Amino acid sequence: MLTGTIFEINMQTNNYTDVHNFDITHNNLPQSGLVEGPNGLLYGTTSYGGINNKGVLYSFDPVSNTYTDLFDFVNITGAIPFYVPIVINTKLYGIASEGGPFNNNAGAIYSYDLLTNTYTDLFDFNGTTDGSSPYGGLVLANDGKIYGNTLDGGANNKGVIFRFDPSTSAYQKLYDFDMLTGGTPMGALMQASNNKLYGTASAGGVHSMGTLFSFDIASNSYSDLFDFDSINGTMPIANLIQLSNGLLYGATLTAPFIIYISYVLPDYKNNFSPYYLSTLSLRGPPAV
Repeated sequence: MLTGTIFEINMQTNNYTDVHNFDITHNNLPQSGLVEGPNGLLYGTTSYGGINNKGVLYSFDPVSNTYTDLFDFVNITGAIPFYVPIVINTKLYGIASEGGPFNNNAGAIYSYDLLTNTYTDLFDFNGTTDGSSPYGGLVLANDGKIYGNTLDGGANNKGVIFRFDPSTSAYQKLYDFDMLTGGTPMGALMQASNNKLYGTASAGGVHSMGTLFSFDIASNSYSDLFDFDSINGTMPIANLIQLSNGLLYGATLTAPFIIYISYVLPDYKNNFSPYYLSTLSLRGPPAV
């Protein structure tokens, strides 16, 4: 039996409080994390549970500790949501990793209107050319478009990078992953301060242990920046984050890593440096 909790931690006292307990009947296995809406409520999903046992979209009021089941996912319009939705104005946008009207249950992109409490299936993956099993969550880039990955599907069945326009609901496949330069991405994309998207592929590359890549949304060009190996870490599946020092931080199943983005050279200089959390020290930019 898999259930889960919503909890809070007082950052001053480090006190932990269990504020809501999920149950296998109504909501089960929250894997998405939480996002704050414009109304101050927290929103998230569970991967299973609910009326159809296909997951639920819920809200949580951190003031009153009130949990509300907003929508029960159903296979025909998207099911098994693994990741937290993103907030754009008064709507949530997210991905369901399975479900949809096609026989291969390839997943869907959905929205949820916080004003009208309306769920809308915006796009259904066809499992082949469009990609299959959207994974890792969505990111809203500074061009107003939503970007994401799929785990499978595409020309090589190793996943795709896609663009979705929330104003027109237009979907566009941008890149087909392969095993040579990285495939089967499991983490979300993120937009760095140079406007490029960065992400990791959990498999493929020179050593077949995953890659670190960038994607230029202006030119729709993909670059394999680093091929993981048994020394520097294998199978990167975590999301990347950029700190104010210009470094991108991430993690593999065997070791964390950082990459520095330099603006000094005409072409961005990418220096990979593995480290272990027990000996972490932030460093400045590498010498040019």
